[in-house]
Amino acid sequence: MPRPFAARGIAGPAALLVGFAVVIVGAVATILVRTPLPPPPAPVVRSWDGKSTFRCGANEKIALEHVTAALPEGTAVEASSRCELELRDVDLTAPVGIDAGGRARVTITGGRIQAARTAIDATLEARVTARNATIEAGDTAIRAGINARVDASGCAVHATTAVEASMNAVVTMEGAKVEGKTKASSNAKIVGLAR
Repeated sequence: MPRPFAARGIAGPAALLVGFAVVIVGAVATILVRTPLPPPPAPVVRSWDGKSTFRCGANEKIALEHVTAALPEGTAVEASSRCELELRDVDLTAPVGIDAGGRARVTITGGRIQAARTAIDATLEARVTARNATIEAGDTAIRAGINARVDASGCAVHATTAVEASMNAVVTMEGAKVEGKTKASSNAKIVGLAR
């Protein structure tokens, strides 16, 4: 019968110790691999007076609920730097509604965005998902650029330019009610638009 450790100069109790160590390390590795990770933390619900720009950044996870904001100038909500922001039944009125960039994730459920210029401006790999919301603008309702993804399926979208997509951006509009022009350039796509 071969003696695997004897060939390496390990015999007797030392071989037994090495064998146990290998078994224990293997068992610990199996436990670590099979142990599920805890669920990610829920977003922190914050209050906002709606009188100045709300900013979310640096990996923050924030939710805003039932807020009405009216800003005469600037941007209502800025999301950047991998921020995860949930807007639930929020009513925004400003020259720019939401500016999302830097891999931010914005989820809009219900509510309304009414902007003088641009309602949703997403770029730099931002992801914006809107459901059951009204998105209106004087100029462009949804602008997506530089690898951004915007999904406004089931929303009502109204503007001179309803959707403008450029630079590899993808905008999904499945079942959305859209009024206004659409433009796609530089490998961008507008998906699910029924006219």
